[in-house]
Amino acid sequence: MRVLIIEDEEKLAKSLQKGLEKNGYAADYLLDGEMGERRIEMNHGDYDVVVLDLMLPKKNGFEVCRDARARNITTPILILTARDAIDWSRRRQA
Repeated sequence: MRVLIIEDEEKLAKSLQKGLEKNGYAADYLLDGEMGERRIEMNHGDYDVVVLDLMLPKKNGFEVCRDARARNITTPILILTARDAIDWSRRRQA
């Protein structure tokens, strides 16, 4: 199984990658939303799942997820966030 991690805190991204690899998964990470979105668009068939942070530089995780789904990319996306609540009305306006 191959995992794409999109997380701007490099220490956390590396830790997730290391933990996944230790358990037999292949994992790549990217540090901002724009790079993450490009990777999903170009290589979504290479990944079994995406671990996506919501608060990313350049393009937030809501936008990355929304745009992937708008392109009919169906790769499962797991949301990773430090937020303790989500303002769903704001998300819909993005």
